[in-house]
Amino acid sequence: MEYEKEFLVEQQYLEKTCSFIKENLTREEADCSDEKDQIISARKEMWENVSFRGGFDNVVEAHQALESIQAQSARYDAAHKRIDHYRQALDCPYFARIDFTENGYESYPAEKIYIGLSNIQDEESYETYVYDWRTPIASLFYRYEPGKVEYQAPSGTIHGTVSLKRQYEIKNSTLNYFFDSDVNIMDNMLREALSHNASPQMKSIVETIQRQQDMIIRDTLNELVFVQGVAGSGKTSVALHRVAFLLYEGVTQKLYANNIVIISPNNLFGSYISNVLPELGEENIASLTFEALFSKACSTDFRLIPRSQLLEQMVCANTKKERELLHESVEFFSSETFAQILERYISYYIRRMIPYTDLYYNGKLLETREEMSAFVQKACRRAPLDGALKLLEKRLWTQIHKVRREERLKKLQNFSGTFIQHLYDKKQFGRLLSIKECTRIKHQIKKFTTLDSMELFQKLLCDRDLFFRMAKGLSLPEQMDEILFLAQQRITDPSPYLSYQDAMPLFYLHLGLFGTDLYSDIRQVVVDEAQDYYPIHFHILKKLFPSARYTIMGDYNQTIEKLEGPQFYRDTAKILDKKTSCLITLNKGFRCSYEINEFSRRFLHDCTDMESFDRHEQPPLLEQCDDRNKMAQRIIELTREYLGEGFASIGIICKSQKQANQLHALLKDQIPVHLMDINQKEIFSGVMLMPVYMAKGLEFDAAILCDVDDKNYRNDFDRQLLYVSCTRALHRLAILYTDKPSKYLKAEEIK
Repeated sequence: MEYEKEFLVEQQYLEKTCSFIKENLTREEADCSDEKDQIISARKEMWENVSFRGGFDNVVEAHQALESIQAQSARYDAAHKRIDHYRQALDCPYFARIDFTENGYESYPAEKIYIGLSNIQDEESYETYVYDWRTPIASLFYRYEPGKVEYQAPSGTIHGTVSLKRQYEIKNSTLNYFFDSDVNIMDNMLREALSHNASPQMKSIVETIQRQQDMIIRDTLNELVFVQGVAGSGKTSVALHRVAFLLYEGVTQKLYANNIVIISPNNLFGSYISNVLPELGEENIASLTFEALFSKACSTDFRLIPRSQLLEQMVCANTKKERELLHESVEFFSSETFAQILERYISYYIRRMIPYTDLYYNGKLLETREEMSAFVQKACRRAPLDGALKLLEKRLWTQIHKVRREERLKKLQNFSGTFIQHLYDKKQFGRLLSIKECTRIKHQIKKFTTLDSMELFQKLLCDRDLFFRMAKGLSLPEQMDEILFLAQQRITDPSPYLSYQDAMPLFYLHLGLFGTDLYSDIRQVVVDEAQDYYPIHFHILKKLFPSARYTIMGDYNQTIEKLEGPQFYRDTAKILDKKTSCLITLNKGFRCSYEINEFSRRFLHDCTDMESFDRHEQPPLLEQCDDRNKMAQRIIELTREYLGEGFASIGIICKSQKQANQLHALLKDQIPVHLMDINQKEIFSGVMLMPVYMAKGLEFDAAILCDVDDKNYRNDFDRQLLYVSCTRALHRLAILYTDKPSKYLKAEEIK
């Protein structure tokens, strides 16, 4: 009976809230329609009656008319946003409630705090129907069970008591049910959310944010926040909700969507996360890959081969020696050591390698090469080399133009008059001689003030003596000569394609030589799947976004083709060099069922701290197939079975793109399957076939792993690929192989 009474009370409050929303929605839609008519009318009147030509009065009148229309347009856009806000809120205005009593106000009834995606407030009476989940008081819902609590408000720490914690299921403005807090309230709601099908795009998780996740989302003290999270711990969701929180908090600090950027591993991942911020009522932020950053910052004719093709090359290496050499090469050219070599090279180039020549003009020495070098070295303390050389160029031309040029022109004209053929046109001929002389001087100056980062990069790698001089005292790979030889072949290849492993150090060299202000307005950088990046990547980020704060999400158990550990975060912190930083660990995986999570743990070297979420489903299926055709047939059967069970997304995961392409030829006529490759920028619902490195960060209702035999998965890098692949599945996992299974699969579990 108590529940029925409370249900009635809650239903009445929901009706009151929805009624308020509808009233405001109706009013805003009417105002918006009127505003639109006024804008159309104003524009028509402006074009008919305002002249954009003529005197000053017409210009002033046109400017005033444009300003008025711009102000009306801004009001119209704001009204549209409010309409979208009310429409979104009408479906589900709130998802939770806490009853809070502040210390010192115990004699008053507890304040009922309803929590939703955004604030709903009566602007006239200041009555708040719903509090935004990002408000300070809403943190009590995520961080505490009923009892003594505290939260940080603008005025300081507020202490009090939460007497009730309640969560709701509301759809289409209808209250379906609610339940009050016990120890498992969040787990119950999370279990309910995860029992549903995966979405083709990531969804918001405001209803199920965990305590540790909330601490990450609301951290404003640290300039650098690291999150080490196991697979399925919600790292990416937390990062995006943190962005939404920072935008909410940043209203007073004028932090906008264009001040934040997320570094994504590939374009497909950017598409996958594109819905979260709009769901939370915020504008989307730029999602950029390192390939995109390179193309924008480096003006080069080269076409960059994407990182995924390098990963494909690494996982498909034919021999152990070939694979080890490629690994060593990638690690070296992306290492802290090579970053130091490049810094030494830039410094050495500034001091010793710039080809200055003494500059003469009008028969006199204008400036010596020693004077030029001293000037540039001093200027480099305040500007990158390119800027310093431009200053030198300006300084030299200033002397030529202001001090000596007229004197020199007269001398050349007098000289022309000594020739009979130019007796009557000595002024014109003298001017021609002056132009030719200035052109020669211009070319002379350009030889030592023009930089080409690719040319300098090639010189470093192709001049063996220079390279080893720059590397003196540093630890180099055992196969350094062979690595250098292969690099020379790549960068001197006449084709217009540039390898990703060469592009990143070239990118760093270019930024060191030229600097950049392309991203000077970026104040927050989010890096996802950070464990797959190397020191050179973080050095690049530091140069691109020098004044930004960072949120870095990773899991060193999910690296692709390299091995990492806790030292990764310490090294990265040293590179980015921020005043305050913290590392938060998320060791509970929520994505996979308990059975899949426990199965996946076998692929990790150390999983003692990992926890599996208590959501039980079928155990993973391990099955041997006679040959590849039989395996393809089994994939078709399993796919149809999973679709028949109502699963909306199925990931068929191969080790490489090459294997995915071969398998696609066997499947495409039997089931509706999307083949995902490096050019894919959009994620689909249904059945997707892809290499494991493209599946990173994604999730599927069911995952089918192919060719998990002892030839395909045999070393520590492959072990990590298996962990990544298995942890993509929410509900079902099938592992298929031919011949002998991988040594990482236990024989007793194989059918």
